[in-house]
Amino acid sequence: MEVTDAVETKAEAFPVAERGAEFAPQFVQPLPERLEVHEGEAALLECRVEAKPKADVHWLYDDRPLDVTSQESAMVYESTITDEGQISLLILESLHEDEGLYRCEAVNELGTAHTQTQLVVIDVLQIVELVALPELEFTPSILVFELIGADIDQFCSNDRENITPAPPVAIVKDLADQRFAFLPRTIRFELTLSVEVETVIWLKDGTELTMADGRCKLTHVGPTYQLSIESVTEADMGQYEVVYDVKRDSRTSACLTLEQAPDAPTDVSAEFVIPASPTDRPQDVHVSWTEPKSPDGKSTVVDSYLVEMKPQEGRSWYPAPCDHTITKTEVTLSTTEMKDDVAYEFRVYAVNQFGKSPPSKPSSPVLAGVPIEFIRPLQDVTVTGTDTEPAAILECELSRAPRTPVAWTKDRKPLVLRGPDASRILVEEAEYGRIQRLIFKDVLETDLASYAIQAESISCSSVLDMKVPPTLRVGKDFVTRLVMKAGTSNIIEVPFAASPKPKVTWTYGAMGDAVPSERPRFKTDTVSGLTSIALAKVKPEDAGLYQVTITNELGETSITVELIVLDKPSVPRNPKVTDNTGESVVFTWTEPQYPGGGASPLEYVVEMREPPQQSTKPVTVTTALSTPIENLKTDKTYVFSVAARNGIGQSDFVHTQPITTKLQYGPPQSPVNVKAVVNPQKAPIEQQSIDLTWEQPTDTVSGAGPVTNFYIEMKPTDSTRWQDVSAGMTITEPHCTLPSNGMKEFTSYEFRVISENKAGKSKPSGPSNPVELGMPLEFVRPLEDVALTEAPTQPVVIECELSRKPREKVQWLKDGKPLGRLPDRVRVEEDANGTVHRVVFTSLQDEDLGQYTIRVEKLSGDARVDLRVSPTLRLSEKFTDKIVLKAGASSVIEVPFMANPKPTVKWTWKPRVTPTSEPGSAQQPRFKPDVVSGLTSLPLGKVKREDAGDYEVVISNELGEATVTVQLIVLDKPSVPRQLEVSENTGERVLFSWREPEFTGLPADVEPGTGLTYVVEMREATQRVGKPVTTTPDLKTPIEGLQLNKSYIFSVAAKNDVGQSDFVDTQPVSTKLEYGKYTYIHFYSRNLSIILPT
Repeated sequence: MEVTDAVETKAEAFPVAERGAEFAPQFVQPLPERLEVHEGEAALLECRVEAKPKADVHWLYDDRPLDVTSQESAMVYESTITDEGQISLLILESLHEDEGLYRCEAVNELGTAHTQTQLVVIDVLQIVELVALPELEFTPSILVFELIGADIDQFCSNDRENITPAPPVAIVKDLADQRFAFLPRTIRFELTLSVEVETVIWLKDGTELTMADGRCKLTHVGPTYQLSIESVTEADMGQYEVVYDVKRDSRTSACLTLEQAPDAPTDVSAEFVIPASPTDRPQDVHVSWTEPKSPDGKSTVVDSYLVEMKPQEGRSWYPAPCDHTITKTEVTLSTTEMKDDVAYEFRVYAVNQFGKSPPSKPSSPVLAGVPIEFIRPLQDVTVTGTDTEPAAILECELSRAPRTPVAWTKDRKPLVLRGPDASRILVEEAEYGRIQRLIFKDVLETDLASYAIQAESISCSSVLDMKVPPTLRVGKDFVTRLVMKAGTSNIIEVPFAASPKPKVTWTYGAMGDAVPSERPRFKTDTVSGLTSIALAKVKPEDAGLYQVTITNELGETSITVELIVLDKPSVPRNPKVTDNTGESVVFTWTEPQYPGGGASPLEYVVEMREPPQQSTKPVTVTTALSTPIENLKTDKTYVFSVAARNGIGQSDFVHTQPITTKLQYGPPQSPVNVKAVVNPQKAPIEQQSIDLTWEQPTDTVSGAGPVTNFYIEMKPTDSTRWQDVSAGMTITEPHCTLPSNGMKEFTSYEFRVISENKAGKSKPSGPSNPVELGMPLEFVRPLEDVALTEAPTQPVVIECELSRKPREKVQWLKDGKPLGRLPDRVRVEEDANGTVHRVVFTSLQDEDLGQYTIRVEKLSGDARVDLRVSPTLRLSEKFTDKIVLKAGASSVIEVPFMANPKPTVKWTWKPRVTPTSEPGSAQQPRFKPDVVSGLTSLPLGKVKREDAGDYEVVISNELGEATVTVQLIVLDKPSVPRQLEVSENTGERVLFSWREPEFTGLPADVEPGTGLTYVVEMREATQRVGKPVTTTPDLKTPIEGLQLNKSYIFSVAAKNDVGQSDFVDTQPVSTKLEYGKYTYIHFYSRNLSIILPT
């Protein structure tokens, strides 16, 4: 039986035309208004939509959403949508219940469109009323009637005597050919015979089918035989044949055909056919590709090919110029319509009678015009001499002038010519750009490198090298005797050529040295082809010979320059004062180390000044090495200076140390051992004073008399400014008492003392010890340790008391870390006057144990909070040892406790089949327990019926243990009923019975036999959907109103307050009568052939 024309209709899979703007969905190929298909055959619904942006597609059945994507629906439907908008829905086996209105909706952000069809499922045979039944006065073997009704019983009631034995097996419903536009997920062949036979053989393409790969499945219900194939491939296409009467070799067949457009061609390549002359442009482009293959590697049927092209930068594809149908996997196209210097891409479609393939991937772009290539590439160049010009040329020749500027690189970096290189290295081209050159007038060491030229997409490279012994390249103006004034600068530059890279050495020798051998103090530098020495601010001692030696493996060369330095003399040496009478001195010195040259004798300029004055006054100018200086004042300090002078200039002055014309004694030395004491120690500042004492060294008293007075200075410890606090006081003894006036409370002060005699004041003494006024901060009552041996029932407190209210905020620490945000059960307190501070634990937890520290100003105190107690439960009044949850619900078992040392917490689970049954052996629960400080919990997440049972936690440490058990009761839908049985089959009535489910899902207080109801359904064996029969609390029910000679499946599910179990089915049950029936029934169009039993 063939698939209807409506099912075979398909839209050609041409790609949707490109559009620039976005638009709402529109169906360019709608569904047919009506689609008819025979029962049991596949139904294909196809349409095509265009939209931009791409539309979302949904199917509806009788205005209700149709599930076509789930795993369950895959046994019934196959739905696809391609990138080109081709949409299809395949109903694998059409039944009457599939009839209805099918709608396809396409939606994007710009709008909605839909198309719909009415699906009609036609019976394989329509039976009408029996027109007449002739009397059987003969002995026929086959009776043929035209039927117009379904009253077969009238025929069955006639006399059956004298009927001959049954003829061969007849076909009631034959195999049907199946054709698909794409691979279905599942196919099914079905054959219905007049009677059930013992052996049926299935063949494919003449070979018997095997079930080895598991995809093929053979089933039958009565005389109906089915072949199902899952995960269909192209290899499954072919002719399927059934031998249904082995003795008579009776067989029938049907074809499984895949009608689809081919896949896209692959490996598309394009290249221009280059003509003989490089000046002519190519006339043709050759495009080739590989024919499409099926997934199993076989060639698919292709009638012809279409080739499209576009510029690489373009967006629209258009047909390539070709005046014939392309049947091979290559074609040569004319380039008359192509533009020079434009890159083109090509793609290919495969076409057969079922449509056009998707386009292939684009070929690599090809460029029209003469291809550029190197006729003569760059060659390596080695320079062996320095007397030629130009020294080197790098040159290449191209097939044509490049369309873009060429790019030169040096060691893979762009070649940049600036400064002297711009005139020394030239870039040239000739013959309209076909010849490119890089010309070196002179080759330096820095020029030695790898050079490359890039012309459009091609490049080549070469290496410039040099093999030259060291050669000086000094000019005619180079001088070998250099005269410089001291303090001036100059550079000696020696150009050279050498390769490989030479070793350059500079040496220095003083005047009179035969060979320079010392390292010069000046900085030398060597760059490519040039070495230099920077004579910076030369000194007289720099005069001498400077030699540079240049050496490599090919030779050596050197050159020497003599340096002469002209300078003013250096300073006179060893200035000294003698014969100091208080009113006159003798000033002497020795001559300078460097006289500085020149013909005239040295002169000496003498000056003097009184410190701290900076200005000097002249004394004399002399050529001698000493001079007397008179008319000085006593008790004064003088500095004497002398400088040397010649014809070039004058040296700096050199000075004596300060020389004093003083008396025989001076001021006293500084006092020592200065001590400060606050009196009284603990009192308000207004009641306190400071007692100072010190010592005056007795050996420092001058001849003019003892120390006559002392002065006191004070400053805060953190300050640098001293203040006189003894004004208005006469202090002659090494002690005094200072009032606290003007001093601040809680500020640290230091003191120092200055002594005085007739010669003047001493230097200040060292600072005293620091002292601080005011009441000191200290603990009146320190923190005390807290050690508990049993769980506390009252708040736990640690507390201390201070001598006064602190000036700073009190800081609390736990185990050396500042207390952070505290829980509600812990608080920090202080009394109203700020002297008492405490931490209160209203409910002590393990995490609270440790060492606590209070810090304020410079004071700190510690105390420990410890607990040693066996595990003690701290259950609330709401705690229950029995939890009842519905399946899928969640809860948490929380057990608060107190224990120290840290306990071990272990959860176990003993399963129970029912709430009243005995628990099983202990095992680890599937839920993950958690333990935090003082609390253990077990989260019961989405419980299942298998989770029911006793959950026990044991909390133990070295001092004891505590145990809690909680029973979990899970209420769930019941399991399926058991031991289904069908009895008392009269053909029109049966008795359907079963046993109670193993798991009822009921609480323990429900009486046995109550709380459950049973939902009963039935269906014919060939149908997928059952229909309700009854709902009953009993374990059996009669089912009436059945039809004779039918095959039924009966189903039952158990139901409680939580939910309903899955249905469980019986095996197919046949409602045959005990007496005989027509042996074979075979339908042909409107005729009925009946073979009567004997």
